[in-house]
Order: sequence, then structure tokens, then C-alpha cells
Amino acid sequence: MSEVITIRQVVTAWGRDTESGSRAAVTRLRYRARGNDWGHPGAQKPALRLAHPALSGAQLAVAGICIRLIAVHKSDEVYLVVPESVAALIREIRETERADWVPDGVRDAFEAALPLLRRASIEVRDRRSLRHLHRLVAGSQPDSSFQSLETAAAQIHASMAKGTVRPVPVSVTDPGWTCDWGYSRKYQGAAIGLTRTSGDGSTVGVPLVTAVPTPPDLTDGELAAVLLTNAYASAMGEDCLVVYSDSRDTASHLRSFIASGRPATHGALLPRLAAPFSDEQLLAIDVRWIYRHSTPSHRDADVAARHMSRGEPVPEESVVELEWLLRRIS
Repeated sequence: MSEVITIRQVVTAWGRDTESGSRAAVTRLRYRARGNDWGHPGAQKPALRLAHPALSGAQLAVAGICIRLIAVHKSDEVYLVVPESVAALIREIRETERADWVPDGVRDAFEAALPLLRRASIEVRDRRSLRHLHRLVAGSQPDSSFQSLETAAAQIHASMAKGTVRPVPVSVTDPGWTCDWGYSRKYQGAAIGLTRTSGDGSTVGVPLVTAVPTPPDLTDGELAAVLLTNAYASAMGEDCLVVYSDSRDTASHLRSFIASGRPATHGALLPRLAAPFSDEQLLAIDVRWIYRHSTPSHRDADVAARHMSRGEPVPEESVVELEWLLRRIS
């Protein structure tokens, strides 16, 4: 049984009252967690810096937290690192389920964030611990560097509408296939490993591996891995409805490959693997992004591809010859 992957969102906020209103700075950092291991954080975007003429500093900070949570998946774990004034306001919201002071322009963001606020973990910090945020709202900072709540929310909504929010990695929950592409510059080899995968992420049967062309003859190895897995499943008379890949963008690359007429831009192997299948059949493949080595099945696929790409010994029963497979599906 593989350890469950969770996403932990750490949001820090600081608000400050001024003579002309309030200022707040809010940051969000995303961690991948496996079990109790927080892993490594992703890239942190610039701090959200807000100003409002009527709200208090604590109110503005809470509103900023809600805006930061717009793009957060509802299943994510949220950790808030805030001063006591902000923590007290969030506790009040939890008790009353209300915040009449929230401006109408960001009421939808507050309503959407309320479930996350209810169950978020709160860590209270003092000014010294949050001095990096305190500097961002200091009086020496120009007014032009701050946004309104409405502008900040609109920018995040626009970003989501354009699809710029990154996909979310998943845990294995359904049986299917797992694949991975390996390339060795040193040994000038490339290979694709694939495994049948149970609903808990374990390998079913023997891991399989196929030698494939190296760059520049094949440059999108992860997409080739999905197409080869689909081809092998078809050759064996099996369905290939769910494929787990450790590449975040493979699902979108598959859609683009089909929409553009299946060009050989990323190597001639892709059109050959796709040729026997209709666009509808290929679009029906549910490509799901998992983190590398997050399941035994992915580790098996990765090891098989790596060994063959380096010319290392691979069990004979694991080898699938590429030309045999192409003939079988033609």
C-alpha cells in the first residue's frame, strides 16, 4: 500500500492599520506531503500586497487569505501562519459563520474559502517571526505597489480561466497502467517502462520495458510512454482507460497532439503509435499526474526504463520489442 499524497498550503498574512486605511501582505507556499514528510515546497509567487480605505489591518489580511485560497483545491490541507489579531478574527468567523465586513466585490471569494477556513490549522506568530511581511506593508512602501481586493481577486480568476493554474497531482485510486520514460545521455539509450497497476498503486504482474529512439528522433518521451502503454494494452486485448504518469503536462500534450493533427514534431514514433486509434479513443485515455516514485508501480516502471536506457540487464520476460508491438497493432 502506497503512502497517501496530500497537498499542504501554507498561507502567511500580516495586516497593518494606517491613517489612510489598512495594508496587508499575504503569501502562499505549496508543499507536497507523503505521510508525515512535508517534502519540498514549490515555487512561491510574489506576495499579494493589498490596501483598503475602510477595513482594519486584520480584516484586510483575512480577506487577502480568502483571495489566496481561490486557486486552492478543496481537499488540500491549509495551514495559516498569522498574528493573534488575524487568528482571533478567523476564530470568530468559525463561530458565527459570518463576516459582514467583507466587501461585496470579494464576497464570492469569502464564501468559497469558508470551508477551508473552518478546518485550517492556525499557528500564531509575532511581528518578529513575520518581519518579512511587515516590511512589505511598511509606511515607506509606495501606495502604487498595493492592489485593491477586487483587482487581486479578478487577476486570480482570470488566471484560472486561462488554465494557467497547474494541474494537481493525485494518488492512485483506480486500477490502470503506470508508465515512465528513461533517457541516458551517457549510454545513448532511451526506453519506456510500463506496469499494470492495482487500485493501491502496486504492480500487477511483471514490469515491462521497451527500447525507443533517443532524441532528437523522439523528444516527447512522456507522451510516447502513454501512447505506447495504450498500444500495448490494445495488443493484449485490454482496456487502457487510466494511465498514471509522473509528467505534469502529458495530459495537455496528448490533447494538443490530437488537435494539431498528430504531427511528427516530437518524433516519428508518436504518429505510428497513435495511427490505429481514433481521436475519440485517444482522448478517452484518462492520463493522471502522480509524483515520481509515489507508488511501487511507478518505481518499477522507472527502474525498468532506466536499466534498459543504460544497457543494464533486464529480465527477458519484461522486454517488449517495439517493432513487434507496432506490427501487432497495425
